Amino acid sequence: MSTEHGLTRVQQLVNLDYNKLSAVNAVDAVKFFSKTSFPFVRSITHQAVLTSFLLKVPRNNIYSFVCGVEGLQAVIFFGNLVHILSKLVSFGTQSYEAVILSMASILTALRETMDCNQTADMPGDFRAFTNVIAAEFNKLPVQVQRTPSGQVINRQLISIRRRLDFGFGTRRVAEHESVFKESLTTFEKGIDWPGTLSANGPRHDNDHASISCISIMPTDGEIRSGRREYLPLTNQQKFHRKGPIGVLDRNFRLLREDTVGLLRDCVSDVLKSLTQPRNAIASNEGSRRSIRYLVYQSVVLLDVKFEMNSGVQVFTLFDQPNPARELKRLGDRQKWWLETGKTLFLTVCQSSEALNPVKSKHPMDLSNDQFRCAVTLQLVNVNERAIMDILDRSRGTQPTQVLVEFPDVVLLSFRPTLEALQAMSVHGDIPFADLIAPSTDLLVDTDVEVSPPTYARQPGFKFDVSSITATKPLKLRPGKAFDIKSLMNDSTLDETQSKAIINALSRSFALIQGPPGTGKSYVAAQLIKILLASREDAEMRPIICVSHTNHALDQFLEQIVSESTENVVRVGSRCKSKILEPFKLETVAAKLGHTKAGQKAYHEARQLRKETSSQAASALENLKKSRSEPARDALLAEFSTAIKDYMRSTGDLRRSKNEYDLGSLEGAHVIGLTTSGLAKKVDVLK
Repeated sequence: MSTEHGLTRVQQLVNLDYNKLSAVNAVDAVKFFSKTSFPFVRSITHQAVLTSFLLKVPRNNIYSFVCGVEGLQAVIFFGNLVHILSKLVSFGTQSYEAVILSMASILTALRETMDCNQTADMPGDFRAFTNVIAAEFNKLPVQVQRTPSGQVINRQLISIRRRLDFGFGTRRVAEHESVFKESLTTFEKGIDWPGTLSANGPRHDNDHASISCISIMPTDGEIRSGRREYLPLTNQQKFHRKGPIGVLDRNFRLLREDTVGLLRDCVSDVLKSLTQPRNAIASNEGSRRSIRYLVYQSVVLLDVKFEMNSGVQVFTLFDQPNPARELKRLGDRQKWWLETGKTLFLTVCQSSEALNPVKSKHPMDLSNDQFRCAVTLQLVNVNERAIMDILDRSRGTQPTQVLVEFPDVVLLSFRPTLEALQAMSVHGDIPFADLIAPSTDLLVDTDVEVSPPTYARQPGFKFDVSSITATKPLKLRPGKAFDIKSLMNDSTLDETQSKAIINALSRSFALIQGPPGTGKSYVAAQLIKILLASREDAEMRPIICVSHTNHALDQFLEQIVSESTENVVRVGSRCKSKILEPFKLETVAAKLGHTKAGQKAYHEARQLRKETSSQAASALENLKKSRSEPARDALLAEFSTAIKDYMRSTGDLRRSKNEYDLGSLEGAHVIGLTTSGLAKKVDVLK
């Protein structure tokens, strides 16, 4: 459908003139659109199409085509659909189920069109379409609105309205900032807002009002900036972005300050010590804001290469630290480095013989030489400026350089989470937004009524609590009276644990807290037993268990496997449990295998990545040899294009791998992963 021929057919559907057809016969016009446009919309919003990573590119092409220039083509298309929908409701010729399906398809298509065209300035007609669908939905009987399908429609309406309310597309963000500046009170103007909202202008080149524009790793301008970073207040009414986007903005900035901010401040201290003799580094070890760092002197960037798995690599020489220099035996130096750790500001990657240009009997590494050591680093952010900086530094006389090591910092422990928050901030669509980011009129210190989960609101639904009792059958219907004493007497739960179980099952959003040893993990395991026992009645999808640490996650999943179900998938490469070995994602996926189409796409993606990697490596070698300015500019452009092709092929390979993983995860009853693992797999788990 995304081919030239297919898009020609889509064009015919989009350009259909309802008014012209209905002028002849309104009923026939409705029937015609019901047999043409609606099936098309249902096909591009089908769950299998929306969740397929292999179809992401053609799917986005179709939605971008439907949108047209500045969304004008989408106005015609969705205007026709909404008009036909109104007629279907008024005619009463279709079942409520069919009407709900049509509403859901239109809203999904509208949302996807918005998502695929983030830079477009969407017209106000989109809000009008949403209002019409909401009005038609409210005409349906209350019992229809309360069905699970009806509740899905309600959530879709809320989600789309939020996107339209809190900014959509780059132009809306700019408009929002302009309006925000004009509306600041005298008191609020005392706050140094981010980016262009600040009365003093941006702090540096990485200071932006929108977190989606912020580089995760600190820039040179940010490191050297003397102004304090903007950190949001706790009062949501004082956020510079409102609603869900404001909550995402605050969490991103605070997490980044607690992680990347530490690195930024440490590097800033080291740079000052290089330019101010009185603050010169007396030792290679220091600390700031409870983070330890090590500084290595006389750094030389010796060579630059491109490697398929690691990207741009830099072979770096530097002086052995004094403690290692005093050790004359190779084995003692190896032991010292192993105990010290070697995670650097640039990420450390596996060295190869091709990237070890020092000709000696023993290849240079951290411990082979008593006075000098070497390490291979890879760029975290690959861009033209960074590439040229490294190439210039690796040629001829190099400036004074130091290498800063942060032994206790692992980039992958926080970068995926920050990137996920950035991605979510683009449209601000977060789960439980009405509770996490309520409207300003609800920001008062009062109890909030949390309704039961959607599946628990189905007529006649009851949780089967008997799965955690000894003998007595026990059912729980949210909102109805429940004999908590029977649960206490016939299970291993105490009173507070029993109340926690019942309260959690009765709400769509619940928090169980308590000091160590009070049985929080045990209660969570019992909750999962009950949910699994009610899984078929609730038509429940996989339960996702998330933990901060791998060790805690493994312990919890071992209990689930032992007591509840073996239909578990453990996501992540740092699982140390032998019990969970058969349940690791790689193991489960290998058993299921690829579909023929998936296998073909995976091999094609791998081959393309290999080819683009080779092209990037060749382009980099040509760039390294260039000396004249015009030739270097042309070769830099060639290398930049090769890098983009490589990154695109890497994305294709990742999407193919995600498609492979998706099949394994969809069939699971329980999925376990860490918070950083969740951030990396958030697109798959959605």
